[in-house]
Amino acid sequence: MRRFSLFVIVMIVLSLVNITAANPDTPVGEVLYHQDFSEISNMAFSGIKVGTQSTESAFIDCPGEDLSINVYNKGRVYLIFPQIERGDTYTVEFDFSFEAHENSNGYIAFMLNCRGDEPTNVSSVVVRYNGTVDDFVTPDPALSAAISSGETVHVTIPIENNALYEIVLEAGGSEYTLLRNSVLMIPSEGFGLEARNANVNIREVYITNGVGYTEKSGYYSENSFATDENPVIAEGENMSPSTSDDMPVIVWVVGGSAVALLLFVLLGKKKK
Repeated sequence: MRRFSLFVIVMIVLSLVNITAANPDTPVGEVLYHQDFSEISNMAFSGIKVGTQSTESAFIDCPGEDLSINVYNKGRVYLIFPQIERGDTYTVEFDFSFEAHENSNGYIAFMLNCRGDEPTNVSSVVVRYNGTVDDFVTPDPALSAAISSGETVHVTIPIENNALYEIVLEAGGSEYTLLRNSVLMIPSEGFGLEARNANVNIREVYITNGVGYTEKSGYYSENSFATDENPVIAEGENMSPSTSDDMPVIVWVVGGSAVALLLFVLLGKKKK
């Protein structure tokens, strides 16, 4: 009987772990991650890591309002963001602008998936200095001109059930929806930025739960993940914004009771 009780207790504890990790009740529109680069003066405070495959000639800085990425050769630079918990339906948003560059084939890419410190297994949306987007329909000439001329572009990337169908770009007061040539399935690993042959500035990055929301909510809708006052040092651990304060009281009550009962059974067995 005691063995059966022990089995039941263990299953209860494991189920509680799953409840808190899955966090299925996150509202659509709640911001899971938001980095405002105007809030940090040094990228080392952001929790972002430079990939080990990055060219040594790249210069990365936070001189003012933006994250400034300068790549002076044909190499690539990878910036791996802090790991966060996210479901299979979410939206990525970021603002960028190119600076004048000799190589029109240079690009900025948002890595929707990447693995490890190199990184590998990269899936990304690639926007080039010449105004095109890899694997998407040809943009409107006005959008291409805005990208190439260095205007600030707002990019929205909706991921629904881990699939990428389309993106939305806003520039010059106009909005453009670009359909992908084929559906891209996105694993749920790391994310970040990649640049090559380009000088580019990044203003803000958002990861928001769900798609199609009309407004953002939650702490990170207005606050930056890392700031000079609250720096985050990248160490490879899970940097999820979720904290123990977010756990429902019932989880603590039931979990505590289960652990207490487990100790009672074990101690009783030892005394006997």
